[in-house]
Amino acid sequence: MVKLLADSKQGQNRSRVTPTNVSSGKGLFSNGDQLDPKRKKKKKRLGFAVCPCSCSCAICSLLIGLLLVIGLAVALAIILTRNSSQTASTTTETTIITTVSTTVTTNATAITTPTTDNEVTTEEVTTASTSTTDSTIATTQTTTLCPPTGIVNLQSFSGVMSLWTNQQFNYTATKTSPTLVFTTVSTNRIFYLDSVSVVDTTNSSIELLQNPGFDNSSTALFDWLLWCSSTCGGSGGQLISSSCLSGNCFQDACSGGTDYLLQTFSATIGSTYTISFWLKRSGAGGATGSFSIGIF
Repeated sequence: MVKLLADSKQGQNRSRVTPTNVSSGKGLFSNGDQLDPKRKKKKKRLGFAVCPCSCSCAICSLLIGLLLVIGLAVALAIILTRNSSQTASTTTETTIITTVSTTVTTNATAITTPTTDNEVTTEEVTTASTSTTDSTIATTQTTTLCPPTGIVNLQSFSGVMSLWTNQQFNYTATKTSPTLVFTTVSTNRIFYLDSVSVVDTTNSSIELLQNPGFDNSSTALFDWLLWCSSTCGGSGGQLISSSCLSGNCFQDACSGGTDYLLQTFSATIGSTYTISFWLKRSGAGGATGSFSIGIF
């Protein structure tokens, strides 16, 4: 009887989980982990490993978004520049500086190993990264001036020109992009312009103007700009197909105001260019108005 009781007690002792069993790593809650600070730090580092990846993805998404915004701004600046060039006479370079600051915050939760048999310790870690991008967009903006400034007048016409007459002038370039301009001030007169030409005197076979005879146009003036026609009380400059020297021509009857027909061409400073065109005038009355050619 005594022997049976002793055997029973020894069996109970063998089935009991001792601190030695736990520290050896066989139990769920390991005292060995609690006593080994190196293993604890390693597990903490594994807990934080999620954060950098999330931050990198967020920052990459932010940078892609900023590049798209900059691309749209550049496209918009180009579109605005082209639209404004139809009514402007001087150009000024401006610089637009845009600064974008964005803070990306990522939350992560790291779980440490238990410190006791019945407790689990959790630690919430919040990381934040800030990305600041400075972008510089250089644009060219135009300013409308009526009349244009800096015009050098080559010749004015106000006499009788009931028939088409050819006019010709020489011009020595002082800039690489001069602008040819025809100015009309008309009272009871209509001026007609056709077959305009600008050539280098050393190579007259190359025409420097686009659409010089207005024949590439149908209802609108292509390659030419018409400024300040809103100041005209009568009909300002327009494209017509009748009463022309050949094909289409330009007609202007600006009354009470002044409008300008112009086109820019490429030149070499110091080179001489021949400017020629055909002109006539119609109408009657005391006042004659004037038509002039200039460069700016």
